[in-house]
Amino acid sequence: SRIVRTYSNKQATGPLWIDLEPSGDAIPLTGTWQVRFLDGGPGLPEAFETTTLASWTTQPRDAYRNFSGTALYRLEFDAKDLTNALLDLGEIPHTAKVRLNGKPAGTCWARARGHSAKPSAIRMPKAVATSRGWG
Repeated sequence: SRIVRTYSNKQATGPLWIDLEPSGDAIPLTGTWQVRFLDGGPGLPEAFETTTLASWTTQPRDAYRNFSGTALYRLEFDAKDLTNALLDLGEIPHTAKVRLNGKPAGTCWARARGHSAKPSAIRMPKAVATSRGWG
């Protein structure tokens, strides 16, 4: 997260923010995403499965396009050989709280227009990259 507080009479101190950059080729997460709706309306759409990570609004029925609320996207993947990995969720319409192996891993959010920062990428903690990963 980035929190910016400005002052007219103080000088900022501390380390500079460093944007994370990949050091190798991307490894795509493959498999079947399970999508389940938790809270919101006008009604909760039926859960669905997809092999492509995308907004639920891309689904063919109006119930998905009209839904506003919270959904859970889940994917099982093997992360045992990944250390210092960067998990990139691509385009995020709003926000995404990420959990890996049931533990909080970070929060991603939509990129602000005109900004180069990639808020949809988070560092995958070493502690959760030791066995099976859950997105």
